[in-house]
Amino acid sequence: KAIFNVAMDNILKLSEDGKTIIGVNDEKITHITIPDGVTTIREWAFLGCKALQSIDIPNSITTIGIYAFYGCSSLTSFDKFTEFTIHEIGSYAFANCTGFDKIVLPDNLDWFKDHDLTTENVFMGCTNVKYLYLGPKFQSRPESIGLQTLDGLERIDVAPENKLYFSHDGVLYYNYSDYGGSNFIGLLKYP
Repeated sequence: KAIFNVAMDNILKLSEDGKTIIGVNDEKITHITIPDGVTTIREWAFLGCKALQSIDIPNSITTIGIYAFYGCSSLTSFDKFTEFTIHEIGSYAFANCTGFDKIVLPDNLDWFKDHDLTTENVFMGCTNVKYLYLGPKFQSRPESIGLQTLDGLERIDVAPENKLYFSHDGVLYYNYSDYGGSNFIGLLKYP
């Protein structure tokens, strides 16, 4: 039995201590403000909230669980997270967010991970993304992003300090030798 309290006019379901979003009571919400002090958005929390267009997120968020925003097709970008200390983003967390037009990964994010398992396809099916930015510390494997389904990409930029990824003229490359693989550089995505 889950113990939770209800906040924000009975919209958000929070853990008893108020630090974890467990879910929502209304999948038709269009905007949500996450209270200060919340650190975790639990797996499946906003699953199917197709009308959700915007989120105000406090900088206390450190973890976004698997499938947390899966199918939130009205969200327009993943760039509001750039100021935060997110340490963990689970598999498929933003998959099928078809309203995304850009993805800007936080400069302090180094890995996608969910409980030390292999994370895959965080942004799978975000087919309308036109711009992707990878920060200086990002080190997750290429398949963790879900690049194969980002068919609308027009430009990709990577922070110059990133040791595994780099871009040239908007094309994304991966340095396999720095990841412990063979000594070669591979082309990952050509918009």
